[in-house]
Amino acid sequence: MTVSFKGKWGLTPGVNPEESTYFNFCKLSAEDESVFENFRRDRMYNQIVGCDSHDPKTAIMFLHYVRDTYPHLIDYFDLFVDNEIYGTPYKHTTVAAGGKTWTFSNNTARHIKVLGDLIKEFGSLDKLNIVEIGPGYGTQAKLISCLYKWKSYSFIDNKYPIKLLKKYLSKFKDIHNTFFYSTENIKVKNYDLVIADSSLSELDDVGFDFYMKHVLSKSKNCYCTMNDVYRKTETIKKFERVFDKIQIIPDRPAMNPNNACYIIIGKNDAA
Repeated sequence: MTVSFKGKWGLTPGVNPEESTYFNFCKLSAEDESVFENFRRDRMYNQIVGCDSHDPKTAIMFLHYVRDTYPHLIDYFDLFVDNEIYGTPYKHTTVAAGGKTWTFSNNTARHIKVLGDLIKEFGSLDKLNIVEIGPGYGTQAKLISCLYKWKSYSFIDNKYPIKLLKKYLSKFKDIHNTFFYSTENIKVKNYDLVIADSSLSELDDVGFDFYMKHVLSKSKNCYCTMNDVYRKTETIKKFERVFDKIQIIPDRPAMNPNNACYIIIGKNDAA
């Protein structure tokens, strides 16, 4: 069965995605190599996707957190840095361990931290059926592929970001068994893990409920970063209806100590 997304993305309420400047930029980046070459440093893109437009200290913050909390991931930094080859991101240098220096963008550094969280909560990601809602250009998948061989990895987004994502990941030879679903044509199937980095928070209630029904309710586990503080209580209730166990933790580290963003980790007993 396939379904078409119902709801609105909060960034462009009432706007046809065909007319959105952001979606048009994704389309152009996917089709024009000269635009793709620098898409990650274009404000039209990085103000919406990821945290590359944030303070340069963001990368240092995340990498120091990884060094102190998930030190085993340092062994893979030489692989992770390949994520910086395409799109010409702004990169910021930090000494991670043993005097060795790596240069990472804010966004890659953040997703290394998320990878550490995923391993902590769910163990090995080998042979899992994973789906990511609103995956940007695919950083999380790229980093996971450095450690694990998933069974399948599905991506769900508007057709133009999906087109750019597909182009980006095609640059890497180690990315296999992937499925790309535009929001107009989402295949409903079972998953082991749903990943959503703030994407659910950007939807109205109709859109949020759509993904709860057609994606999250079909999964054994989830890892969702959330910034919808205004409806946090109701959001938690919705996750409680789908998962046997949920854990709510602050989204840390954060540059702002008063940051109210949070992470929902959902697990079903049969998982």
